[in-house]
Amino acid sequence: MTHNPGYVGALKAISEFEQEQLLNGNWKVRRAAGQYFKRSRVSILNAMPIDIVRWVRAWDLAATAPGEGSETDDLSQTSKSTKRKDNSAYTAGVLLGKRRDGRVFISDVINVRENGADVRQLILNTAKSDTALYGKVTIRLPQNSCQAGKDQTQSFVRMLDGFNVSVELESGDKVIRAEPFSSQWLPGNVDV
Repeated sequence: MTHNPGYVGALKAISEFEQEQLLNGNWKVRRAAGQYFKRSRVSILNAMPIDIVRWVRAWDLAATAPGEGSETDDLSQTSKSTKRKDNSAYTAGVLLGKRRDGRVFISDVINVRENGADVRQLILNTAKSDTALYGKVTIRLPQNSCQAGKDQTQSFVRMLDGFNVSVELESGDKVIRAEPFSSQWLPGNVDV
């Protein structure tokens, strides 16, 4: 504390999971749903803020519609019969605005389970709509490090020619990648 008086304040700005470990010394704590984005920690606004200085639409991609081969077998312990469960992932696109005071505003969320072609068309249509409504919007796409991920990203960038596109290489699991935004959410720096 003598060398870094802001240390405790910095710890209070990180996720509750990390706070519990680093501030309280609880190494038995486990990550759990709801720890990163509690609804009670955001401000719900009645109107769009007029002080947005930058827009970005960030995408998390999936490409399997319900019933398109993403099912898994679950053996029920009670009935001993085989049940089918659909595990189709969701494609999500979140439109974020950075406000003049540094706060983040979530303007729109898209969450769909569609096949690859429909996801591509959705992203293109959303880029056109976002540009018409908000002006310059950066489109952030994730890139998987494998060859197919690189090819997919290049294809999206070609399709989105004329739009401002940013590609970010994915590393680590989604929970770890969510922590920087969670560190803004939990102290109440996000408006919806």
